[in-house]
Amino acid sequence: MALSFLRLLAIASILAGAVANPMATGDDPTPALQARANTQLNPTTAAVVPLEMALTNGQRLARGLTPNKPHFRRQADRTGRPRTRPSAVAVASAPGQAHCGPRSGVVHVTGTGLDGFLAASANRFGEYGYTTTRADALTVSINDCNGSPFDLVSTNGFRAYPYIGGVQGFASNGPDLRPGSANYAYIAGTTETAPHATPQQVGNSFSAATGNAEAAESAIWSFHDSTSSTLRAQWINTDGSTPATVIAYIPSEGVFVFVGDLQAFEGQFGNVEQATFAFDS
Repeated sequence: MALSFLRLLAIASILAGAVANPMATGDDPTPALQARANTQLNPTTAAVVPLEMALTNGQRLARGLTPNKPHFRRQADRTGRPRTRPSAVAVASAPGQAHCGPRSGVVHVTGTGLDGFLAASANRFGEYGYTTTRADALTVSINDCNGSPFDLVSTNGFRAYPYIGGVQGFASNGPDLRPGSANYAYIAGTTETAPHATPQQVGNSFSAATGNAEAAESAIWSFHDSTSSTLRAQWINTDGSTPATVIAYIPSEGVFVFVGDLQAFEGQFGNVEQATFAFDS
């Protein structure tokens, strides 16, 4: 009887310990499961708001409307003062005459398994994707006669956010891109920001669709050199530094992002493909 009583006490002690330590049940998240929360490229609980897309010139003409007016950066800033730039920067980034705008075209995308275009259609989070059909491509306007960086302006993308730029990623721990960091920026529609500007709290398609306020930049584009149609993006960090800015395509999501460290990003979010953008008129 004494032995049976001791066994009952031991069983009761084990059961009491299990109640006192609920992690023993396996119901609560482990650190590994908690870390997975940061592997979501987009918010999964956002009440997404559909965004209006602009009509193409063909659609406008078919409806008896005038063509879209191109959006080009004005020489003066919003205060009316002429915008000045250091002469060294202007000379170093001045485009070749063959590429001086304004003109319209599409963004040709190449890379491993990629030979298509930046798509006019976007996902529900306001991020631009990929298409292999030129007829479905995003049409953009460029005016680079004032030097680089310049804007890419869509004529058949988001009506309220015609500038093609970068928007801080939902899972990023800040707007800065840097080595060893998985931070990223969506390629999405934005409103205008100044050349060489740090991330700005301006309207953009991701924030409008999801309700998550994220910083953005628009005037980040340049040509690789004076004789090339290859586009290069340069993100500006909050301290004004210029990190490596790699264009990456995420096959599982069908969208493009800017990253500062492709390997670090891939380690957190899975397989990606480095992509090259080129202006094709």
